[in-house]
Amino acid sequence: MSQPLAALKTLMRFAMTLLISQSLTSPLFASQTSSLPVLHGGVNTFPWFFRSRAANDARSAFIYPDTFPNRSQYSFARMAQLHQMGADFIRIPIDPSPFLAGQDAERDVLIGQVIEAVELVNHAGMTAIVDAHPYETYPAWQGKLILRTPWILQKYQNLLVELAKRAAALPRAKVVLELMNEPSAGYDSQADWFSDQRQFVDAIRSVAPALPLLLTGDRGGGIEGLLRLNPSQFDANTFYSFHYYEPLLITHQGADWGSVPWRRYVSGIEYPPVPANKSAVLATIQQKIFADTTSTAPKDQMWAAARKAIEDYYNKPFSAGDIRADFDKVVNWAKKYGIAPSRIIVGEFGTLRPGGTVETAAHYARDVRTAAESDGFAWCYFDYMVVDDQKGGFSLLTMAPPRPGDFDRELIEEGLGWKMHYTNGH
Repeated sequence: MSQPLAALKTLMRFAMTLLISQSLTSPLFASQTSSLPVLHGGVNTFPWFFRSRAANDARSAFIYPDTFPNRSQYSFARMAQLHQMGADFIRIPIDPSPFLAGQDAERDVLIGQVIEAVELVNHAGMTAIVDAHPYETYPAWQGKLILRTPWILQKYQNLLVELAKRAAALPRAKVVLELMNEPSAGYDSQADWFSDQRQFVDAIRSVAPALPLLLTGDRGGGIEGLLRLNPSQFDANTFYSFHYYEPLLITHQGADWGSVPWRRYVSGIEYPPVPANKSAVLATIQQKIFADTTSTAPKDQMWAAARKAIEDYYNKPFSAGDIRADFDKVVNWAKKYGIAPSRIIVGEFGTLRPGGTVETAAHYARDVRTAAESDGFAWCYFDYMVVDDQKGGFSLLTMAPPRPGDFDRELIEEGLGWKMHYTNGH
């Protein structure tokens, strides 16, 4: 064989090796080589690791090791019950505040409790998503403060690395680590979530190169933020998440938090909307606003804003078609970057009750769920437990006596498409 021909063949072999190497790390090939768990339908478990026991009024310090008093509510029997109905994964939101406020030894004890929760979920037959979920109610450890304060950001990264290290060490565990719930960056220039997330991933991959991660966009973790994310910089062991609560008039009716003071007076607005009900709904909400003697907010302004939102909802009825149109944006994003639909999770959706009726909650959940399933996305309902017995919540459980611990059959079966194989209360 002549020297030029031998050299040419050597060059061709090198080029082919390089081409194969590059294809293995490309986004298109990544979906085929990933070792991610297969996820379909799940449920969030706020407040398993929330509502922590604070050591001061500022909630800058906490009581250890019995920091999370709700842990006892999340038993193996309850997890097995969810799995029997149809859940194949559980998202476990954890408030990082006590982990960041304590010393390393205290943090590690709490991490151990989270790992126990992961093992419990796995033992019940499901995958666990550990969701680092900053609690905006705690001023000292708010998510936006974490991202804007270098020393807190470093502590937060250290927490993620330790969680990843412990999770990756579990034998045959089915666990995914979510780096931050609904990052608020992206609305101003004070924080760059995409840079921070890249930094977190690099740090985690140094100790847990194969651990499945769940990533998201900025701007509150919704569709708009996800579309701003370029996933080509990440490896194949990654899921991508967006949350969906559109329209807020439906999903957050009755909410007494946030920056919209009139929302607390809204209740009973049905989904899908029935335009003939508009006048009666407007009259009810108006009466509630002006009858409240405890509020100092300008009632005329609240009523004007509420009336516009309600009229807009009934005059242009929101439907399953709108949900599918929104999800189409994510489908196109995934196609652009070669991301398999099975790597996308609708991480939260649901309807606040008792502001919304169980019928509205079930109809809304059905339309979001079926849109996700038709696109090949996994989905995770928010939430399992009733967070506040007096106010209700985004719960799968009933909101009224005499048995408030029961599951709402309509929400379970019509909304989530699961099956209740047992009698409530047993």
